[in-house]
Amino acid sequence: MIGIDAVDIERLRYLLRRSRAVEFRLFTPEERRYCNSRVDPVMHFAGTLAVKEAVIKAARLGPLVAWSRRIEVEREPSGIPRARIHGIDHGPIDISISHDGSMAVAIAVHRSGEGARKETAVTDDHDHDASKPNVRPNQQLARYIGLGHRSHRPHEPDRTVLPEASSSVVGTDFP
Repeated sequence: MIGIDAVDIERLRYLLRRSRAVEFRLFTPEERRYCNSRVDPVMHFAGTLAVKEAVIKAARLGPLVAWSRRIEVEREPSGIPRARIHGIDHGPIDISISHDGSMAVAIAVHRSGEGARKETAVTDDHDHDASKPNVRPNQQLARYIGLGHRSHRPHEPDRTVLPEASSSVVGTDFP
C-alpha cells in the first residue's frame, strides 16, 4: 500500500507557536532532538509529521492521535529517514520526505506481503473510538492538541472549529 501526505510548514509553525505541547504530543523525544537541532526545526517537524500521516495511510492504521508517538521517524547517520511503528510487526515501510517552499511532503510504501501486521500489547490513552464515525481524524487531532472549540448543537455531531491560519494543510492533518 502507498500513503502520501503534505503539511503546510507555516500552518504547523502557527500551531507550535500557539501551543508548545503540540510538539510533545505529536513527536517522540528522538524526533524532537533531531528537528530542534536543525536550522529551521519547524520544516523538519512538518516533514516528520507528513511521514507519520503517510505511514498511517500506507499501513491502514487509523487516526494520528492514536499513532503519533508510536510511529517514529529515525535517521541513519547518513541522514536517510526510516519509519518504525512501535507495538506492531508491520513489515518493511519505505519512506521519502521532501520540502519545497511552504510545503513538506512524504510518501510511504508498505510492502505488507513481506511482513504481517500483528498487534502487540501496547496501549495508548488516546486510541481512536471506531464507534464515532461522524468525527473526522483532523477533528480528533484538534481536540487532542487542545486547539479550537466545540460547537454544542444537539442536532449535529460535535465539530471542532480551529482558529484561522494563513493557509491550510493538504491531507487530513488539520482542516
